[in-house]
Amino acid sequence: SSDLTFDPVNRYFYVNEPTRNLIAVFDENGSSVSLGAAAFPNLNQPFGIGWDSANGLLYVTNFGNLTITVYDQLGNQVSTTGSFSGLIAPDDVSWDPVTGNLYVTNASGGSFGTCQNSQINVFTPDGSPVTASGGFPNLNGPDDIQSNGSAVGTIYYVANICGGSVTTYDANGDPVTLSGSFSGLSQP
Repeated sequence: SSDLTFDPVNRYFYVNEPTRNLIAVFDENGSSVSLGAAAFPNLNQPFGIGWDSANGLLYVTNFGNLTITVYDQLGNQVSTTGSFSGLIAPDDVSWDPVTGNLYVTNASGGSFGTCQNSQINVFTPDGSPVTASGGFPNLNGPDDIQSNGSAVGTIYYVANICGGSVTTYDANGDPVTLSGSFSGLSQP
């Protein structure tokens, strides 16, 4: 699994490489940017990376040790007060500008068509858990989560790689029915 995110302040793209345990940095033209040899320490199969524009931070999910590591835009590790607890197979991480929370997808195992341990964790930027009262039901291998960013009627779109579907939720994790169905997907 690989992911990328964009820092609009420095105009950098950050791309994770799980098998090499690194975060590569590029400018908008695709030229490599060196942040130094000490940048992005303590990675362990970084599967997801998300940018928090309110705090200028990068959040990286580490599938290898079930953690999230936080960095500033120069790759320096930042300490948080919370522990990002309850991760079972962290994949994608997305920061939502409306709620200010981080949404982390978790999925593992299973054969095509089903996944085990399908869940979404919600955290404040400091790593404290947030309870989503709706619980994000009907997940089947959530691989990615994105918000529509609307202050009125926020919807979270979740790509389910095992289920070949996109499921939609409100800010509380309750299912939302849309007029379209995201049909024709096999492994989004």
